[in-house]
Amino acid sequence: MDVNLRKDGLSWLVLLLGLAFTSFVRLRLLDLPLERDEGEYAYAGRLLLEGIPPYSIACNMKLPGTYAAYAAILALLPDTPAGIHFGLWVVDLANALLVLQLARAFLSPLGACAAAASFAVLSTMPQVLGLHAHATHFVVLFALAGMVALVRGGARASTWTLVASGAALGTAVLMKQHAVFLLPAAAVLAWVRSAGGRRHRLVGLAWLILGWVLPLALTAAALAMAGVFSSFWFWTIEYASRYTTLVSRSMGLELLRQQAASLFSAAPLLWVLAATGALAVLVRRVPAGRAPVLLALFVCSFLSVCPGLYFREHYFVTLLPSVALFAGAAIEELERALAGRWPRCAALVAALVVAAAGVDAAARESSYYFSMSPLQACRRTFGANPFPEALEIGRYLRARGARSGSNAPIAIVGSEPEICFYAGRRSASRFLYTYPLVEAHEYAVPMQTEMLDELRAARPEFVVFVHVDASWLAKTETLGLFLARIQSWVLEEYERVGVLDIVSPETTHVVWDESAKGYAPRSPSYVLVYRRRE
Repeated sequence: MDVNLRKDGLSWLVLLLGLAFTSFVRLRLLDLPLERDEGEYAYAGRLLLEGIPPYSIACNMKLPGTYAAYAAILALLPDTPAGIHFGLWVVDLANALLVLQLARAFLSPLGACAAAASFAVLSTMPQVLGLHAHATHFVVLFALAGMVALVRGGARASTWTLVASGAALGTAVLMKQHAVFLLPAAAVLAWVRSAGGRRHRLVGLAWLILGWVLPLALTAAALAMAGVFSSFWFWTIEYASRYTTLVSRSMGLELLRQQAASLFSAAPLLWVLAATGALAVLVRRVPAGRAPVLLALFVCSFLSVCPGLYFREHYFVTLLPSVALFAGAAIEELERALAGRWPRCAALVAALVVAAAGVDAAARESSYYFSMSPLQACRRTFGANPFPEALEIGRYLRARGARSGSNAPIAIVGSEPEICFYAGRRSASRFLYTYPLVEAHEYAVPMQTEMLDELRAARPEFVVFVHVDASWLAKTETLGLFLARIQSWVLEEYERVGVLDIVSPETTHVVWDESAKGYAPRSPSYVLVYRRRE
């Protein structure tokens, strides 16, 4: 058999194994309950489909790109957790193939396929909340699309290619503000790949930046025309700037240490490959331009994880393409080192090494990947967070609405917007999360008053009161007073019709209607549902 043909076969086999693994896991766990960020995106996406602009009756500090992405998924697929996660599976496959296309510009065929397969495995890990459709997956999609456009454009990329690449990178920023750090990496790629002189390269960067600005400017104009620009500016600029200062440097560094340890323990062989590949890129700078591009991508991707020093699990998704490219570089270097002595088996050994690294990662979370039910997987990742309970509450509220013909708004006292999505009802308040109301900034107390005024004015049919610490994360002393004001209003005008008592990871006692009135929760984590008295 021709040696090159055998190498190509091994390369494609490595890629197919990585894609088959992530596809199996994602499709098996399509019914994972939505977590709260997914609930926010799904609720806001549905409002978009109804013609309601963001930052009008639903507000948060995130840019509207992921709302639009969810709206597209909901328009094309069933508006269920399975439909949303099926859409994420498609996005993840596209991301892996984009990693492949980018890697082919700098790595051997086997190295490129190893990079794409490594990304597929890493992006599935529960340690990065990989099975949940966070904004970072969409950031990766558009950022990689922009970089691949530059690579495909070649040394003489046209003006339209540069503008389109910049537009894709600008769209990535609309998915999440953190993506602003990825533009310099694309600029390094455009500079290195260009065959023109200094002036030609500077002009190319200008076109790239113009393309980057376009989707941001058009979005701002659309929001201004919709009459929500001032609200958009407050939430995404003014409030967001306060949010990014709430974590101290020492706390942030401790969070980074914890997350780094968690990520390494989940796939140590893949991380060792990535570190080895980074060293190989520094030492062997072939092909020309590879080192500055791959190193710039890693540095910029890491910076995209850092704003606010929160270092949440899903933030690290934007780092994974660069890590995967380094892993592919290690496999290429291993194949080259072995080819001098054992040319017939060099590719096979290198392929086995990356396959072993992937198998090791899969084995470390084997119960999560291969045997846990969606509800068990949710509990394994999120503990006592009421995400499975939100499904039950949504079904109850939707059924009550169907029987009575009512579609009145509901109030969520807590940070669980997924309940509104499940119930098919609008929120009585534009505050989708209660986090901003109990943080240490000057807007907190006015926000509390505003939310309570909104709830009183809306007269919601149901109030869902979430007694779960993770739904509040209170950082100030004002929480007790705020809860007392809310409870006084609820007890005055509502009666209890539901209790969901999260007594253990395996058991939630669910009590509805008359039985709920006298039920005393046994756990510190529970959810109460109230209905307005007739």
